[in-house]
Amino acid sequence: MKLVVEAYDVLRDNFPKASAATDDRGSITLDWTRLEPDRTVRLFCPFSQEQPVDIFHHTKDEYAVEDIISSPTLVYWLQWFNEI
Repeated sequence: MKLVVEAYDVLRDNFPKASAATDDRGSITLDWTRLEPDRTVRLFCPFSQEQPVDIFHHTKDEYAVEDIISSPTLVYWLQWFNEI
């Protein structure tokens, strides 16, 4: 979750609202979803620090998942999410 705090420090008022969910093991997922334009960013923070944090991003035409090791990656995708 340190990544989220660091991203917020960069984006401030441009940090988009997210939906949060947990699973039975203690992992946390944050979802940012827009209809216009159709975009989603999903951050998966596993319960164990030994597992990688993943970021999933997609539009109606393309998608990708990548391991995230630093906050600039999250900032990049949240800025992409905010683009109109």
